[in-house]
Amino acid sequence: MLFKSLLAMASLASMTVALPAPMSRRQNVLYTSGGNQLGTYYYEDATNGDACAADGSQGAGWSNNQIKGVTTCESHLDGNTARNLAQLDTNRVVAISNILLNNGINGDGANLCGKQVNVFLDGAKVNFSEGEFFIWDGCERCNTQSGLDFSGQAYAEMFGDCRSGLSVNTGKKMTFEIVDVQIMKRDTNGEWTDGQETRATYGGSSPPPPPPPTTSTTPNPAPTSAPHKCNFDGNCLGATCNTDDDCEDPYGCVNGKCGLDN
Repeated sequence: MLFKSLLAMASLASMTVALPAPMSRRQNVLYTSGGNQLGTYYYEDATNGDACAADGSQGAGWSNNQIKGVTTCESHLDGNTARNLAQLDTNRVVAISNILLNNGINGDGANLCGKQVNVFLDGAKVNFSEGEFFIWDGCERCNTQSGLDFSGQAYAEMFGDCRSGLSVNTGKKMTFEIVDVQIMKRDTNGEWTDGQETRATYGGSSPPPPPPPTTSTTPNPAPTSAPHKCNFDGNCLGATCNTDDDCEDPYGCVNGKCGLDN
């Protein structure tokens, strides 16, 4: 009996106990949309090309006026501080309902500005080529037609091109959630600043450095030959003549005056 007990204990000791796999960290979700949401586009940061103009759905420079406008999340700043979409230099900005943005989740006004937005198409998360989407603008249309307003580049990546105009025309179901990850944040002075990431990751390249000073490439004028010195004053340049014999070389008689025959 004792031998059997020892065998049983040895068997238990040799067993490997499987521990549960560590759970992946779940992002703190602040807001989850309802059913199929409406996706549209309203601007284009054309640093890396204009997707909607490229597919013919918009004319070149179609959003030039739009990108000059200051976004809702910077509209409280003065004109010298607030940046427009062109200055943000990114296609990652999304606009949400003005009502939701102004009220916030807990009635805290602009506490959603800069928060990350996860977008899902038919249940699969969208991985935009420029990085995570973030809230930085308000959408008037979204007050009555729940959804998001994107850049043309983002819309084209998600739905193939810009021609559909509305996500519901593509047959794909779009939903989204707002999570408590601050992509763009407000500093202690109440001004909005770039978050953890550098501007280079926002999709636009930094402006090229100014060219080095250039030196003039205009060639120096060719030296001119010294004027011919005549041996006889009466036969020199400008003297009156009847024939070439009246003029000293290299001059000839041109219209009654010694000169060069061109």
